[in-house]
Amino acid sequence: MLDKLRAPLSRRVLWTVAGIPLSLVAILILALVFTGSDEADPSVKKAVQSEAEYKNLCREYTHESIVRNAESNKKNPIKFTGRVKKVSTRVYTVYTTAGEHDWWSDDPFYVKFSGSSNRGEIMDGDHITVYGDFIGMKSLLDIVKEGILFGVVFGTTNESPYVTAKYVDLVSTKAERDKQAEKEKQDMVVHFNAITDGMSYAEVVKIIGSDGLLSSESANGYFNHKTYEWSSTSPYWSVTITFSDNKVMNKIQYGLT
Repeated sequence: MLDKLRAPLSRRVLWTVAGIPLSLVAILILALVFTGSDEADPSVKKAVQSEAEYKNLCREYTHESIVRNAESNKKNPIKFTGRVKKVSTRVYTVYTTAGEHDWWSDDPFYVKFSGSSNRGEIMDGDHITVYGDFIGMKSLLDIVKEGILFGVVFGTTNESPYVTAKYVDLVSTKAERDKQAEKEKQDMVVHFNAITDGMSYAEVVKIIGSDGLLSSESANGYFNHKTYEWSSTSPYWSVTITFSDNKVMNKIQYGLT
């Protein structure tokens, strides 16, 4: 008899729970969600870094400073700038020292990055600033073994700093630098043609817009000769002007025409 009374009571209890208005159920669910969210946990909220906060943590390193203290620098957030040589869709070689004629082939970093820069895809010849964590010294062969890089890689035994990038800023593209270099070259053509014999060094500097590099100097009791040079590496051109007693005596150019 008691069992028969209990069964309807259980059904009535279940019916009562199931019969709670949907609006009240929704309020209870939302309360649970917000209670368990990051908003309710200040420690979790503080752990989330913005892009600006992470970049501010990154200390700028040179290739040498990283290599000399590789073990102590592991896992440190670092920053460096260089020229890209794309190896695969996820791994880049970034050279950080320019050679002659703007040829970047020294002091490389290996960079793992699967995203885009602040201005889109990263391409060969881009000049970039990398923000990321220094993992350690690795060779391309090490990266191949990890399955990050595929294919045949030559010169795989040399180790370089390996970085997993979080953010990449595109400083300039090859096309942008080429355009700027061509403009500077055409400007120098105009400047060169405007320089005439007898002008002073100060007048020449005013026309060109910058001081030249003193390449030679000679003097005796009768005259004082100084030769200055203005040049560009990419594309290569040069302007050489010789002054005698601070007056233009001779000018020559290479690569402007």
